[in-house]
Amino acid sequence: MLINFLSKKKQRQLAILQSLFTNTNNGLPYLVKEFNITEVQLTHDIEDINKTVWMIAHQELVNTANKHNYTVNIDDMHLYQQLEFYFLNDSLVFQICAEIITHRHLAFNNLCDKFTISTSHCYRVLKQLNSILDQFNINITIDSNTIPVFVGNEINIRVFMFSFVKYCFSRKSWPFPTISQAETISNFNLLSPNNKLAAPLTTEITLLLAILKLRLSKGYFLKPISEYDQALLQTFV
Repeated sequence: MLINFLSKKKQRQLAILQSLFTNTNNGLPYLVKEFNITEVQLTHDIEDINKTVWMIAHQELVNTANKHNYTVNIDDMHLYQQLEFYFLNDSLVFQICAEIITHRHLAFNNLCDKFTISTSHCYRVLKQLNSILDQFNINITIDSNTIPVFVGNEINIRVFMFSFVKYCFSRKSWPFPTISQAETISNFNLLSPNNKLAAPLTTEITLLLAILKLRLSKGYFLKPISEYDQALLQTFV
């Protein structure tokens, strides 16, 4: 899902690494054929990967001593994950999506100011973001209060938001500035006083509860929802 937030070049670089980690001895001729690119392109991609990983973790990821036998260390898989997060956080489309998801009421002008971009540029980014969200049958529009909001099937919206924050913020601090983490955990404990779930699952449920709070907060929806939809949402809670 999140790979779609990246440029074609960065998607290809991550795919090259995935291929190397699957078969840790893929040489230049094999990779050139697999990705239908020139030797020069592949060489530049590997150089870019190693330069970026060196900047992040001060070590090389791909050993290129023998061009017929590029190698990676399977123990360095965590470096691939760091590189992926680095690429994502360098994507303006990704950053803007994260802001819209994690803030309750973020005005369009504030979004432009935060990233120091023009309104026309921000509209172009939102258009690009909506092309990604199409696969989830949802999109983002600007409401009458100039707030970017998700529209579409409510369950689809929640599934997308949950998948996004679960993957992108699991190793970071609490992602929701307007939702209390302590209060959310307390709410979960009230709902499940005999909770014996493993820590990762408890974390996931806490994130889901925070998303429910965001989606059910007054004025968040583009337009008032019907009593029937409210009943469905309460059931989902």
